[in-house]
Amino acid sequence: ISGDLTLNLLPAIQQEWVRVMTFIIRNGGASIITWPLATSWPKGTAPLLSVNGIDIINLFGVYDNTNQAWEWYGSLVGSDFK
Repeated sequence: ISGDLTLNLLPAIQQEWVRVMTFIIRNGGASIITWPLATSWPKGTAPLLSVNGIDIINLFGVYDNTNQAWEWYGSLVGSDFK
């Protein structure tokens, strides 16, 4: 990416129960990425991304029918690919 980025994940079809997205991010550590507030990360913290490399992030979304909202779980698949 070449600048700061804010992600808003609002799936159009609420009847889907699961959604998976993969982000391939180049030089993400050189900018600020703001993940959706409903994203949970291992140990409660989004990963630090590479300043000069490629990182791969998966977001796994599950629709919570009780709260009528999506819950997102993020994980770093790989980091600092050259």
